[in-house]
Amino acid sequence: MDAMNDLMGLPQVWGMETLYLQVDLQNRMSVFSPGYPQTNHSYDPTKAYDGNTPNSYLLRGPQFTPYYEFHEKGHAYLFVKFKGERESTVNLLSIAVLNRMFGFDLDKAFCASRESGNGNPHHTLDNTAVEWMASLRFAAKRPMADGEKAYQLKGHAKYVDIARLFGWKALGDYWKLLNEDEEKGIGKGKQGYGDDELNLRLSQAAGADLTPLLHFWGTPPRDAKALKAAIAAAKLPPSAKIYDALVHYKSLVPADNKAFRDFAIKWWRKQPSSSGFWTEREHAQQWDAYDEKTSAAITGTVQEIINLYFPNGRPKA
Repeated sequence: MDAMNDLMGLPQVWGMETLYLQVDLQNRMSVFSPGYPQTNHSYDPTKAYDGNTPNSYLLRGPQFTPYYEFHEKGHAYLFVKFKGERESTVNLLSIAVLNRMFGFDLDKAFCASRESGNGNPHHTLDNTAVEWMASLRFAAKRPMADGEKAYQLKGHAKYVDIARLFGWKALGDYWKLLNEDEEKGIGKGKQGYGDDELNLRLSQAAGADLTPLLHFWGTPPRDAKALKAAIAAAKLPPSAKIYDALVHYKSLVPADNKAFRDFAIKWWRKQPSSSGFWTEREHAQQWDAYDEKTSAAITGTVQEIINLYFPNGRPKA
């Protein structure tokens, strides 16, 4: 409860209603959903449990809780998000819980935000960056589509990158700023903020210009000139950490068809299918087409982002 409230910029004063789970004969809805109590765990009334279900996460502890319980609780917080993030940013709660409170490695916690059990060990933050870079929209220099964000790791990867580079406190401070605006009567509600406004607020919380990182993860500025001026007015410096991250991601781009196929097989645990969802379809399209020219185009796109925001090279800090 502390980890979730810290992330959402709220005080640590809530009771069990923060995440009150209950077993029932059937789920509240035809899909997993938030609620008080939250009832996404059913049981068979004809089966003898003898008062105990050894494999139940309700008895074993929060570290064994399926991702969907935290995902649904994320919806219940009704917090401010960038456009198109309704089904992506809510996955952050489980990562904060697992990483901060149970000592999970950040990559393992990140993977567990969408996959119960051990998940796919190849689903790290680095490899999520490769999955995104190997999508057709990235090479075409287009923002990440809503459908590419929803229920997928790359949809909330930028926040995990911020936590990795600047700490979880930066994210907690970000939502705390927005909560304080609401209490002052100057907030814009859940849907009232533009992406550039949120970029500025997030940068203020981190103490650095996060624009290049957000741009890389598919959220480029809507009005680049105005945002740049606002960042300058707030005296937010460019970040060497972000510069290094982008250079690192550029080095991960698959160099040729063999490298791409090796990545795709590990990511999808099979050859990507043309009947799969969104990015899997795109990777299926590139199964034969991906080559050195494709690699160069993707690498060039990353370098353009680096050149745009770091024209003088790596910042000092």
